[in-house]
Amino acid sequence: MGRDSNFTCKTCKKNYKLGYGSYTTWLDGFAKGEYESMYSPHKDLPKNKAYYKCLCEHEGHDCFSWSKDWVFEHNGNLVWEGVYGEYHVLCERFTDFEQIDMEEDG
Repeated sequence: MGRDSNFTCKTCKKNYKLGYGSYTTWLDGFAKGEYESMYSPHKDLPKNKAYYKCLCEHEGHDCFSWSKDWVFEHNGNLVWEGVYGEYHVLCERFTDFEQIDMEEDG
């Protein structure tokens, strides 16, 4: 069982599709300093290298990572659905963001 991951920078209005993989091998929940100081055999996986590249390029920006397992587009916004069916907006006007596929770009 796996999941996808995306990295979104609100400052630059860019979304990076990082890839798909096992839940247990993703390192996309860490901040740059945490990522750099940790030991993990999964740091060499292309999806995690793509995440780290995004962290470095967008350091200090308003960024977050997310998965389609719990986040989706609704009326042009990026949202997650709460327990009572209400939508919580993570990113307004998400459909206007540049979409970059890191799986293809490497």
